[in-house]
Amino acid sequence: MEKRLFYLSISILLIGNLGCNPTKHIGENEYLLHKVKFIVEGEVDREEIGAIIKQQPNRKLLGISRFHLGVYNLFDREKLNLKIEKKEKKLLAKNKRRITKNKEPKVYAPTFEERILDIVAEEPVIYDKILTDKSTKNIKQFMINNGFFNCNSRDSVSIKGKKATVYYFVDANEPYKIYKISYRCYDTDVKLHIDTISKERLIKPADLFNTDILEEERERISLEMKDRGFYYFNKEYVYMEVDSNLNKHKLNIKIITKNSITNKDSVAKESKHYDYRLNNIYVYLNQNPKNINLNHSNQDTLLYKGCYYIYDDKLPFRPEVLEKNIFIKKGDLYRLGNVSDTYRRLS
Repeated sequence: MEKRLFYLSISILLIGNLGCNPTKHIGENEYLLHKVKFIVEGEVDREEIGAIIKQQPNRKLLGISRFHLGVYNLFDREKLNLKIEKKEKKLLAKNKRRITKNKEPKVYAPTFEERILDIVAEEPVIYDKILTDKSTKNIKQFMINNGFFNCNSRDSVSIKGKKATVYYFVDANEPYKIYKISYRCYDTDVKLHIDTISKERLIKPADLFNTDILEEERERISLEMKDRGFYYFNKEYVYMEVDSNLNKHKLNIKIITKNSITNKDSVAKESKHYDYRLNNIYVYLNQNPKNINLNHSNQDTLLYKGCYYIYDDKLPFRPEVLEKNIFIKKGDLYRLGNVSDTYRRLS
């Protein structure tokens, strides 16, 4: 019944809010962000640009009314704050009496207005020049990250009454495309794997330059190397050298794999990458992964087909059942995929 009344009230507010002034609570020297418009020249997705803007106008219901803003404007905040303060004082006095009678204190229940404001209302979005400037810089960086190195972006604002309309101008110009991809490996063992890994690379000649895809390629190479035994290999050992000093908006990319870096006596030293094989395998049963006791003296241990099963009192599962879900074996080359599959099957 209470829920029905709540939604009935929302419906009444929807009807009553249609004629409300959206700038009702806008202060002096403030302007409601009324619209954001994009004037774009070039092959650019307006939705992607819109997603990185720091300020968007208040939402519209059915593309017509800023209902959520209208609900916010229906309430007098000063009166509501006084009402809440009065209710809190009353509850505090009541709970003091309950505590003296050894009764549980009551929890504050939001007023109807508070519930409406919390669930439905939306504060007015006030035009902010600083955020607009940041948005323009974000657009510029976004364009560069997507190969539009020679793009231009700027903004302007139109003020009418208490409303502001912000315009973003984007001139994309011609984007840069990948012309040639090459590799450099300082470690001969790694190079053998890179030659195979490169066949499935995410970047190809004639693709638009895109920093996100380059980052994904670094991550992919790292995971592929971990799946070939290189336990300590990570994407920080892979970097991209971009040469854009070519004509006709083309660029070359060189994918470089660096040697391992070790620190000894505060001195950084380069060394080759090593692959690793698995030694003993321990499976901890009925234990919190954050509090695993690596000292097994107070626990029961069962060795079954090369795996040590650590448990308390009673083995919760038959070892032959567990063994079917373990895809790593002592002596195997470390492979991240097999380790991940084992975790997934045993979790």
